[in-house]
Amino acid sequence: MNAALKAIRGISKELDPREAGSPFSLRGSHPPIADKAGHGMTSSDAFQDAMLDLVVSELREPGASVLDLGAGAGLFSQLLTDKGFEVTSADLHPERCTVPCRAVDLNSAFSAGFDRKFDAVCIFEVLEHLENPRLALRECKNLLKPGGLLFVSTPDASGLYSRLKFAFTGEFAMFSDENYDAIGHMTPISYWQIRKMFKECALEVVRQVDYDGSAIVPRTLGDAAKLAMRALRPFLGGHVGWHVMAFACRK
Repeated sequence: MNAALKAIRGISKELDPREAGSPFSLRGSHPPIADKAGHGMTSSDAFQDAMLDLVVSELREPGASVLDLGAGAGLFSQLLTDKGFEVTSADLHPERCTVPCRAVDLNSAFSAGFDRKFDAVCIFEVLEHLENPRLALRECKNLLKPGGLLFVSTPDASGLYSRLKFAFTGEFAMFSDENYDAIGHMTPISYWQIRKMFKECALEVVRQVDYDGSAIVPRTLGDAAKLAMRALRPFLGGHVGWHVMAFACRK
């Protein structure tokens, strides 16, 4: 492999929790968080705030019931609680969560394990970890009250940075051997795919957010590379997102 391609691979390498200080992260310079057991988590405060804004802007009922699936360390569940929502947290590893959390396997028909419906279900940064995202979306819909809201986010495999990384390395952004082994990213989803999933599940998209986690002022080589890539965006076809695509969908 020549030096130029090695440099491109380095700059396009996504943040592995074991390499939190890497200057080559395409995730940029947002700090990772950790759960109470010390396991690496890849969400940043900026991303959590963006997703919270999405929920609060669409779910206006005071004290609405919210199911937070894939709650992880429990940070987002706590943010929702602080906003006055009635939150139920669920995760494959509830022992890692910092808030009360029930066990759930999202690769199963998990809706049968709940004895109630919710005003909203949040499943942020989870679909990419699952064997069957379509099944998960159908199960989420089963847990919604009539007219309830489903909030979803996942890395955008057809976003700007992912397209360019794939062109040079054959790998989607946030999907590599390192990401598979360290954080379980196994299922890349494009904008086209997820819109088809919503249609198949009879979920109406009421709002979409394209989240870009790069810093405005570059602090790493990855930040600088992402800013330079933006010049290519007008020349690419289809919907050209950024790092993550997020949606609010109504049942």
